[in-house]
Amino acid sequence: LKKEISDKKKQVEEQAAEIAVIQEKTADAGNLEELAGNITRLQEQIAAYEDEKSGLEIQRTNLLAERESTSTTIAGYKERSSKITSKVSYGSARINSIFGPWGFVTLSAGSRGGIVSGSTLDVVRGGEAVAQLRVRSVESGRASADVIPDSLGEDVTLMVGDKVVPAAVEEAAEAE
Repeated sequence: LKKEISDKKKQVEEQAAEIAVIQEKTADAGNLEELAGNITRLQEQIAAYEDEKSGLEIQRTNLLAERESTSTTIAGYKERSSKITSKVSYGSARINSIFGPWGFVTLSAGSRGGIVSGSTLDVVRGGEAVAQLRVRSVESGRASADVIPDSLGEDVTLMVGDKVVPAAVEEAAEAE
């Protein structure tokens, strides 16, 4: 029994020495319970920052998409502005009424439909231009245009409902 007690005392002393060595090594680290709490708080902060980062990345993606959309819209407005400045229509219409004795027609579209004052339009029937018009005046929803006499053949009569598009000559000149 004495021998067992002696062996157990030696074990306790060895373990006490090991604990002392471990305590010496961890003394610089501070209170381990406090450190565990700090680690938990830091992990929670890291998770919160990662959530915030994800939200900011989504916001950045949305802003980039909005910027692209805005750039496309601006480019469209610049193109329209350039066409208006150059007196080139960019929309189509139909002939609403014909005033033959006075040499002009009214159109179903105006500035909102891309018809520009001073531009030249082709009257298209069966896929071919049968006459040309010069836009005289434009309102938001309608326009009037003079028939260019030399463009109208003797056997061609304009009709209500004929399609009117920007002149091919203007589009080709603009492409150059």
